[in-house]
Amino acid sequence: LKPKLYFASDNENLFVFEGMKTSLYITFLLVILVGIALFSMYKTILLQRNFSELRNDFISNMTHEFKTPISTIKLACEALSDDDVVEKNDKETLAPYLNMIHLENKRLSNLVDSILKSAVMLKGEMKYENQEVCMNELVEEVSEKFKFRIKSLNGKLKLNVTDTPVYSICDKLHVSNAISNLIDNAIKYSADNVEIEISLFHIKKQAILAITDKGIGIKEEYLSKIFDNLFRVPTGNVHNVKGFGLGLNYAKGVFDYYGWKISVNSTFQKGTSFRILIKNKNDDELRN
Repeated sequence: LKPKLYFASDNENLFVFEGMKTSLYITFLLVILVGIALFSMYKTILLQRNFSELRNDFISNMTHEFKTPISTIKLACEALSDDDVVEKNDKETLAPYLNMIHLENKRLSNLVDSILKSAVMLKGEMKYENQEVCMNELVEEVSEKFKFRIKSLNGKLKLNVTDTPVYSICDKLHVSNAISNLIDNAIKYSADNVEIEISLFHIKKQAILAITDKGIGIKEEYLSKIFDNLFRVPTGNVHNVKGFGLGLNYAKGVFDYYGWKISVNSTFQKGTSFRILIKNKNDDELRN
């Protein structure tokens, strides 16, 4: 007898498929969920690694920043403890040491303030005291504070402020600090060629504050990260750049609060320019 071959009909195949369809859908869905879970895990691991690197950099920078003024104060105190210095009671002899302690103590205070401001901003607990501020006067006041420092570095500071008054509703202290951070950044990343231009002008009735330097510049790959908390642009052979990577993040937080737009344009090894589009008083909405 010859074996009889049996071929399933289309209806039977369809019946089998219908019976397996639910299982196939569940399996396909599980594969997708597993894929999403693996992708999420991979992304989380990357974020944790980046955070760990930032944290380590921050701790390293903080240790270095605090170690320098503490050592300086220690040396000054040891000098003041010397019997020869005390016996002389000479103001001219004591003055340099006292001034050193004062400056380094102020530096420590500023470092602590910058860390606290960043922490408060991250928590969303920053308090603003709004008032009508003449931006012309504010920019001139902030620039004046940096004249001596830039001059001591044999640098140049060019100030161009429009004669047309620019008024805005903002917190004078926070805005002053934010602008100061941008200027301080320009000085630190100027290496040996400190040439900074600060301008307040109008374009189509819009007030713009520009801070431009001819420093080491920023590579294009880092431009999108410079406002991130704790991020510091790698400086290569320039090792005297100090800070925690908090200044630009703080500045952007203040400007964002008032709806001011900040942008950056930079060419590596040629310089960087920050521009802040300031909202005029008539366009501002008072915030409580």
